[in-house]
Amino acid sequence: KKTEADSLKNELGLINKKVTAIDGLMVKRFSWAKKLNALSEAVTPAIWLAELSYDEKVGDKVVSVAGTSNNKSKKPSTRSVAEKVLFRYLTLSGYASSMGEQGTALIGKFIKSLKDNSQFYSDFSEITLDSIKSDKFQDQEVMNFKITCLFKEEE
Repeated sequence: KKTEADSLKNELGLINKKVTAIDGLMVKRFSWAKKLNALSEAVTPAIWLAELSYDEKVGDKVVSVAGTSNNKSKKPSTRSVAEKVLFRYLTLSGYASSMGEQGTALIGKFIKSLKDNSQFYSDFSEITLDSIKSDKFQDQEVMNFKITCLFKEEE
């Protein structure tokens, strides 16, 4: 009976670990519907989005590693090491309906609106303007832009 009780106790422990892991995943679960709704709320007047894409790229991230120096004093030192990391991006492409400085100001306001919207910005570490150029869309002068939102690293 003791062996049976120990076996049940071990099985219960494994089940509890699985439940804890599932609960953790549910808390961290990313909701695209909420993110897109927040994006919609952040869009400012005279801006319209043409394309939205998600991408992942493996790249190098420089990290500092603590160690000891090679000299006889054995003093602590740090060195930089490149570590492979998965970078995840959300890319937004669109248009501002005004040309020149006014168009760039509209794009700047849109980026600020994205950063100020905590529902949208909460999963990103940075939002950057990748490109901006004048363009024509249906005989209207516009500014074409591309914005990249870098997701925070998963822990």
